[in-house]
Amino acid sequence: MTIGKDNKLISAKEVKYVNLVGAKKCNKCERKCPPFQKKCIFCNGEDFKDISDSRAGISSDAHIKYKDYIIEYIVYVENYNKITNTISLKGYKFISKNAYFDTYIQNQYDNGNKKGGTCNFIPYSYDWFMSGPISIINIDINISNAEPEIIYHLYNPLSEIYDDVPYDKFEKLLNSDEKKLILDKTRLINGCFKYDYIKDIFKLRAKNIGKSRGSTSRK
Repeated sequence: MTIGKDNKLISAKEVKYVNLVGAKKCNKCERKCPPFQKKCIFCNGEDFKDISDSRAGISSDAHIKYKDYIIEYIVYVENYNKITNTISLKGYKFISKNAYFDTYIQNQYDNGNKKGGTCNFIPYSYDWFMSGPISIINIDINISNAEPEIIYHLYNPLSEIYDDVPYDKFEKLLNSDEKKLILDKTRLINGCFKYDYIKDIFKLRAKNIGKSRGSTSRK
């Protein structure tokens, strides 16, 4: 956050942290268990399904109100690979004035319940790739031994280069109509399209915003 001499806000950054290591569900009794628990405490089962549904909540109201000051959003994404026993931490920057990102939040503001609401910004979703992520940090922490091993793959907080869009991951996110759009695969470089190419082809989807989720209860 930058404050001017007159004590007025000049610029700011919004920071979010998403942990993809969520609870896991026992495939035997379908109860939820902590992620690092080896056996289900309810049925002693050892077969689990990982649940990874965390997302960054972005206030559409705050974005509209402070869009001239919030220059970028920083989203950190943490995950864990149980095979390699490695924690990954990746950081991405999203430019507030990116055309798709701004329209995505504006749409939530205009059509959410009682006007406004929160954007459920899901890492590596369609909206994520279309919003122009810029990688600024990528670290692996191997915790196999008593002394963790930290490996830096990337650290560039000042980067302004949009990440390339991996075709294999992005293609799986497309609906039937989007898959009909013609993509020039000769433009693929190492399995990726440049963001500037993708952003001009795909558009903001029609969203079912503001629909009541009904009553909920805890088990």
